[in-house]
Parts: sequence; C-alpha cells; structure tokens
Amino acid sequence: KEGFSAIVNSLAKQAGSNYTLRKYKEAADAFERAFEVSLMPAAAMPIDTMSIYNAGYSAYFAGDYARSCADLFKAEELGYYQDGELYNVLYNSFRSLNENNKTELAKAKDFLLRGLQRFPGNANIITCFTDLYLALGENPEDVVPMVQAAIEKEPDNAMLWYGLGSIYKALNRNADALDAFNKVAELNPKNAAAYYYIGYLYVAQG
Repeated sequence: KEGFSAIVNSLAKQAGSNYTLRKYKEAADAFERAFEVSLMPAAAMPIDTMSIYNAGYSAYFAGDYARSCADLFKAEELGYYQDGELYNVLYNSFRSLNENNKTELAKAKDFLLRGLQRFPGNANIITCFTDLYLALGENPEDVVPMVQAAIEKEPDNAMLWYGLGSIYKALNRNADALDAFNKVAELNPKNAAAYYYIGYLYVAQG
C-alpha cells in the first residue's frame, strides 16, 4: 500500500513540475497515471480525485479539449469540484470543443445547472451561464428562473440568494440585485460579501 502511495505522489509531483514548465500534455499524462494507479485494487488507497481534476485542467491548457472534458466529467462523477472551479474549466473546454456546434454546446446547460445548484454563489459559473446563453443566441435572463426555482425549494438558503443577486448584478438589474443581497444579509448577517455588494449597489444607483 505504501509503495503505491509513493508512486502516486511521485507521479503527481512530476506532473506538477511539468505544469510549472508549461509542458501541459506531459502534466496531463502524469496526472492521469497517478489517478489510474490509485484505482488499482492492490493499491488499497483513496481514489486520487485531485489528480484526475488536475489532468483535465492541464489538458485544457494543452488544447486537448476532448480529453479535458472526459477527465473533468470523471472528476465531477467522483465528487471532486475544486470549490466549483471544475465547472468553469469544464465549460471553457466544452465550449472550445463545440464552438461550431450549437446543438452540442447547448448540453452545457445541464452541467452548469448542476454546478450552480452545488455552488450558487460561484461567480465564474454564473459568468459561464451568461456566456453560454449569449453564444447560443438566447436571453441570459433565462438563468434567473432556474435560481428562483431552487430558492422556492430552499427559501432560507443564503447562498442561493447570493447567486441570484450575482446574476442580477451581471445583468445590470441593480435594484433586484440589491433586494437579493439584502436577503442574504438577513439570512446570514456574517456574510461580508453581501454587505460589500449592498454598499456597491447603493452607490451605483446614486
């Protein structure tokens, strides 16, 4: 078991060095091998979900978008989200892979919605959603009902309200954004970001 763990750590270290040197393909190769070793029954160790995420991340920078998507979908399946950043990288890979195929690109709505449900306050996911709707020639306002539906199920979820406020802010609906951030402050008085945006929006409204 310790031998397998040492191999995984060595491969991950090698991958990290390659990434630092901008050898992204080699980094992705090593991260994938680290992940594969951790899957071996004889290893008897936790699955190295971080490495499969890092493999997808590296593959994105290598310009291998199909590989990036495959690795990142695997990371999502295994529950590794990197605080929601997975969905940002996955979207950018998926968009690059399908930029000339709107039918396929529209499928990004499914995983972005999963990301938004898991990380409603993640500004990058909201930005991706808005970009997707614009790329498809659709109205980004359509994102709003998705979050509102989630709020109906969890009306006391401060992060959902934060997500809604962030979407309104991105759409320049400042009055609605202010209402949403005020709700965040009501539900979670310790949320400093909510107070920041409340002040920002008051100033923006003059």
